Amino acid sequence: MLYLSYIWGIFLDYFPNMIRAVNIKRTSVEIWITPSKIVPTLKLLKRWSSTRFNMLIDIAVIDFLKVKKSRYRIVYVLENCKTGLRCLVHTVLTDKSLILSSITNIYKNANWSEREVYDMFGIVFLNHPRLIRILTDYGFIGHPLRKDFPLIGLVNGKATIRRGDTT
Repeated sequence: MLYLSYIWGIFLDYFPNMIRAVNIKRTSVEIWITPSKIVPTLKLLKRWSSTRFNMLIDIAVIDFLKVKKSRYRIVYVLENCKTGLRCLVHTVLTDKSLILSSITNIYKNANWSEREVYDMFGIVFLNHPRLIRILTDYGFIGHPLRKDFPLIGLVNGKATIRRGDTT
């Protein structure tokens, strides 16, 4: 833990304008950054010799509809394969600005995760090589993991009950 505190102290000294907050735990580090700093921060975390978070595990999205001012929290889960240390990089988006920069040029496996986030939540990734729907049909309207998406689904842009449903 002392080693982690030392590393992140240096990190914050050298790059104070990138990170808003850091929380150090036993086997992980959590970082909160602004959306505009995603690419430089992740590039640095991957290439900096003291961290070397060389693997992107996942990109997770949390929808805080009517709970918080910033509706979406995007969490990039990174891992250092040598030490097993994990880093969770948090950023937030409002309902008005659903655009982030793509990190596919840093982590190649972000391609699939960013497409999934786009398909399920409607968050657009700038400079993505091929941002298309991958889990829903091409003609599908809406984004099914948003909390404001109707539970009964959408047909032709309207909420309807499917045939055979009695509820």
